[in-house]
Amino acid sequence: MINIHSIKGIVLDKENRKFGFHFSFQSGLNILSGDNSSGKSTVLACIIYCLEWNS
Repeated sequence: MINIHSIKGIVLDKENRKFGFHFSFQSGLNILSGDNSSGKSTVLACIIYCLEWNS
């Protein structure tokens, strides 16, 4: 079983401004909810990317 404790994404834009997100998981069930375009799919894409990195 794989346990993911947190995810952090950092992006630099063309003017070197830094932005991103940090999401911490708790033990048990975690639910991502939010408005449209709030980053739910981005968090899931990061998880999938990291899990496929080693395969």
